[in-house]
Amino acid sequence: MSPAIPPSRTETIAEPTHRQHAPGTRVRAVNYDNELERHAIALLEVRAFSRNKIQRWFGGVSDPGIPRPPTTTAPSAVAQLHHDTRNLYYFFDGFVSAICLTGSRATVVVEPAPAPTDHAEPDFLVVRRPNDTLETQHSAVRGEWERIRAISLWSAPGSEFASISTMIRAKQYLTLTGGAWLPWNWTGWGFGGLYRTVVLTKSRFEAHHKAACAARSIAHHKCWTLQNLGTDPSASGKGYGLLLLRDGMSHLDALEPPAPCLLEVSEPRPKIMYSKAGWQETSQLCVGQGIVDDDGFAPDPRMSKPRIASGFSSWTMIRLPSGTGVPSSDDCSTL
Repeated sequence: MSPAIPPSRTETIAEPTHRQHAPGTRVRAVNYDNELERHAIALLEVRAFSRNKIQRWFGGVSDPGIPRPPTTTAPSAVAQLHHDTRNLYYFFDGFVSAICLTGSRATVVVEPAPAPTDHAEPDFLVVRRPNDTLETQHSAVRGEWERIRAISLWSAPGSEFASISTMIRAKQYLTLTGGAWLPWNWTGWGFGGLYRTVVLTKSRFEAHHKAACAARSIAHHKCWTLQNLGTDPSASGKGYGLLLLRDGMSHLDALEPPAPCLLEVSEPRPKIMYSKAGWQETSQLCVGQGIVDDDGFAPDPRMSKPRIASGFSSWTMIRLPSGTGVPSSDDCSTL
């Protein structure tokens, strides 16, 4: 079943008048029961994060990087994708499933879309509109079909979305194996990817977050975490990520008591946006080699090929319950 999401107070935050969204653009819960919607979301996530340094580090990706899949990629065609693209698809498919299966918060921005026709190549980001949705002030126009434009994933305190049992239920093992069962046929991230993800990255982030919470007399186990905020490249700069950010912030402020929130960010521009939205920088750290170019590859004076993604620098941040800062649309050109 789809996770239950309480009504948010999005209406308390004014929308910039100079940013126009398509009529009927709205925020709603992920319809986890719809397999095609889960496919659409995993596809969007890969398209949004194929250039991300963290994802390249997790997967041990070599130069030139992760090919971005077209929106016409059918579920049956995932197995034929480039192995780096396929692994990232499995990662996000399992990630979204883990969030939904543990009752955390997964929301998307959707636009009304025309119904698919038999004469056009299918766009798998277009899905049927579910009957039960999270309504906001952006839902003035309704249609039978919707195009997913952006997604946010928020893990609730104590949700156990990263537990072994949840990972198995969410089929996150496919990321490690690449979809193959026999170890000698694995094309996934393997145990090296598991080590980079859990030991070298997640555990370090968690240690920094716990220290930041202790310094502010906040119980770490009561914090939410913004795990992911992604927009399809074709919709970049339209403010769809901003809609999701505001919706999630309003939800946290509406809880009793209001909840603090944590995040990690590896790019300077989103970091500035989060700062203006009320998050405070708590630490900066390098994971792996850390000194990398914009694509996550270490400078190589010998220009040897292929280069391997060798790390990333990142910031940890926290938003206190009293935080009321909301970014203007001018601050969100990357969303």
